[in-house]
Amino acid sequence: MDLKDISRIGLGGCEFPEDQEKANNLISYALDSGINFFDQGWGYCGEHKSEKVLGTYLKNNPKVRENIILCDKLPISPDLYEKFGYNDSNIDEVFEKIFNEQLECLNTDYLDIYMIHALDDNEFMTEDKYIAAVKWMQKKKLEGKIKHIGFSAHIDLYKLNYYIDLFEENFGKGVVDVAMLTYNIFSGSDWVMPQTGIKVWKNPGPKGLELCRKHGITVISMMPLESGRALEISHDKTFTDWCYKYIFDNKNITSTLAGTSNTKHLQQMIDVYNASHNILPKKEEKVSKKLTKKTTKKESK
Repeated sequence: MDLKDISRIGLGGCEFPEDQEKANNLISYALDSGINFFDQGWGYCGEHKSEKVLGTYLKNNPKVRENIILCDKLPISPDLYEKFGYNDSNIDEVFEKIFNEQLECLNTDYLDIYMIHALDDNEFMTEDKYIAAVKWMQKKKLEGKIKHIGFSAHIDLYKLNYYIDLFEENFGKGVVDVAMLTYNIFSGSDWVMPQTGIKVWKNPGPKGLELCRKHGITVISMMPLESGRALEISHDKTFTDWCYKYIFDNKNITSTLAGTSNTKHLQQMIDVYNASHNILPKKEEKVSKKLTKKTTKKESK
């Protein structure tokens, strides 16, 4: 499957149930609802736990793998790299060991998307290491082990522009296919912090999404409720519906992650999307055929 086939809502693995039966129910519910994008990370729910839960499902349901877009991320942690015997001359070997462990946990031999996890400068991850990571990812892409290269990030507009320029200056335009960015009602809203005191993740705002599109980078948004912080303002369903609609109305976003273990929360998000795009499921037809948005004649004019 290609990025053009990605469902408008994706299921994030950061809150997957550890109980396999509960996780199976959640994954099946997502699939039956038309969700084909599944996002994972090395440390989600504890080291490899979320990856293994999804991997077990894929092992028991082998036909599912070819019909989903599976994303995982290259973790950035000096402690983890030390565990794999990192030194200045073997970083590619460390990348390889980490990647192979993730493939094994997920019971797959390739990833549709592989990202640098939580891109941002720190004492350990220098520009040289980020460049080395992308260069290594390019090799895996040529081998067919990675279909699309990307990064996730909690950064502002300035930093987003900085890293896009860094990668393009070293590898040319088009090296990064996907960016996963924080985007929600807090993005670009000056009133939120003074009135609520809620501390939110850095995000590049609407201009950041436009910047990605101009560079041909597919945008996936995360944290639609700011990791639940939006609920500190109101638990009213009308408000949370509006939070989701705020994201769905942005045409620069290709898919939005639902990081939840609760099928009711997932269904609420699906309902808001369907309502905001005038999609009404037929009695005999599952909602599953609805989430991958197709261009209609009216939209193409």
